[in-house]
Amino acid sequence: MLAEVFHELLMNRDDYLKPLRLFLRELVRMLRADMPLVTFSRSLMRDRSKDQVFRDFAPKERMLVAIADLVCLCILLGISPAVREAASLLARYDSMLFLKTHLKSTDPTQKLI
Repeated sequence: MLAEVFHELLMNRDDYLKPLRLFLRELVRMLRADMPLVTFSRSLMRDRSKDQVFRDFAPKERMLVAIADLVCLCILLGISPAVREAASLLARYDSMLFLKTHLKSTDPTQKLI
């Protein structure tokens, strides 16, 4: 149902992609795990070529790009905060490790063998 509303807004002459992205982000933030992102994404990607309204819609490429954008956003919103934090810690640790090894190898007081 929500995906159908998104489709209708995307078929308007006005560009509603940015407000829809913001709305989806806030909706997922408020509902947390209760938002079925996979079902929503599948509904967005449903074949609408048989719908008469969609057949008459001219800028299909803009809608395709908007749907791809929303599906990518759903993928990113599906990442849990714990995974996000773990990735951040891992990236921070990797950069610290890189700096330590880089500083050791460029130390001018160290003798070359």
